[in-house]
Amino acid sequence: MDSKTKKIVFFIGSLFVAVLFLSSYAAFSNNNVSQGSVTSTTKSPQTFLLTGSANALVAGYGDVASVNATSNITNHSASIIANEISSLQANGEIVSYSNAGSNYRVELANITPYYLQQRLYNLTGLYNSIDVGASTTLTLPSKLGLYYGNSLTPVTLQNLNYSLYMDNVKALNSTVNVNILALVEPNGTVYQMKLSYNK
Repeated sequence: MDSKTKKIVFFIGSLFVAVLFLSSYAAFSNNNVSQGSVTSTTKSPQTFLLTGSANALVAGYGDVASVNATSNITNHSASIIANEISSLQANGEIVSYSNAGSNYRVELANITPYYLQQRLYNLTGLYNSIDVGASTTLTLPSKLGLYYGNSLTPVTLQNLNYSLYMDNVKALNSTVNVNILALVEPNGTVYQMKLSYNK
């Protein structure tokens, strides 16, 4: 093979290696993300964080409740709780339950978490030692005044019902003061909202 042919073969080989290198770099680099990962970008709307509080109404509950008794309850009170939950299941008001000591996870049939809480309060008298918690549906007012920094901003809600887990459920239609963190778009649409309450 003469020198000119060697140079042409070497040049074509170099081009081939360069093309392989560039194409493999483009295919596998993925902007410095490790292999096996996939990244995707979704465009989120521009939002502003607004804060505030409002009075919400208790509109409903989930079908699962947790009964939590403090560790200082007496054996007699623990026995009353166990007997009552067992009795409610026998009557068809509770579908099933599981427990660890005096703490129960209860699937409800024909009663609400609030009814269960009041029943246990009345039987034991332990108003400060038993909590019945459940996912609770709260209805907010349609118009809120939330703060962006120090500026009060009116916000109109499209969705009025929000779910919040409450450790100590309140009666239906009772008022619960909730703290609000909301991401709001410039046109006033709520993009995302988180609620909490003072226990």
